[in-house]
Order: sequence, then C-alpha cells, then structure tokens
Amino acid sequence: MNNAINENSNKNNQEMNLVVAAYRQSGMGLERFARERGVPPGRLHYWV
Repeated sequence: MNNAINENSNKNNQEMNLVVAAYRQSGMGLERFARERGVPPGRLHYWV
C-alpha cells in the first residue's frame, strides 16, 4: 500500500512541476493562470 501512495504522490509532484513550468512561461498572474487551469490558487502558490 505504501508503494501505491508513493507512486501517486510522485505522479502528483510531476504534474504540479509541469503546471509550475507552464505558469512561469505564461507571463500571467498567478490567480488568473490558476483559474484558467482549474488549480486552486493557494496550491499553485505553494508550489511556486
């Protein structure tokens, strides 16, 4: 079970790394980018 949790966590980390990279390249403000991507602004702020 721990392996499944770790794999899911790694997948989520990879996804958020892609979102952060896209945010940084977008030139948009954090809240606008998060809203357009359907990501809670607080979560994006945490990862940035």
